[in-house]
Amino acid sequence: MMESLPPVGWGDIATRADLDRFATGLRSEMTEPGSELRVEMSELRSELRAEMEGLLPRLVAANLAMAIA
Repeated sequence: MMESLPPVGWGDIATRADLDRFATGLRSEMTEPGSELRVEMSELRSELRAEMEGLLPRLVAANLAMAIA
């Protein structure tokens, strides 16, 4: 069984504390991009809403013009 272990010392094996520190660091690294993404999505939503509001009167006018013709 000992022969199947990798050829490293016990100092090279990750402990639970090592994994917890890694997970904490990874979570903190993921928080910032997530916040930036939420801001960008909010900006895109606002831009899309503004474009749709500008398009609506033109669509209504076009439909009225076709109905009258």
